[in-house]
Amino acid sequence: MKHKLLIALTLMLSLCLTGCPESSFTDMGKHLYETAKMAELEEDDEQARKLYQEILDKFPGTHYAELAKTRLKAMDQQK
Repeated sequence: MKHKLLIALTLMLSLCLTGCPESSFTDMGKHLYETAKMAELEEDDEQARKLYQEILDKFPGTHYAELAKTRLKAMDQQK
């Protein structure tokens, strides 16, 4: 159930990216980051990594991209 919720949230965020006003750009990065953190807490590392990478790809140079980069490095060190 939780995995389906994460997928649904990710899909909604991705669809909204093309139609959201620029003022929502940071909010979208935040929501994507929070979804990735949720996946990580649920020990769904594969999904968390995909979401963190999506943040890096779609929101480069932002605060949330830096956070995502930090989380990916931490996850790599835990292997």
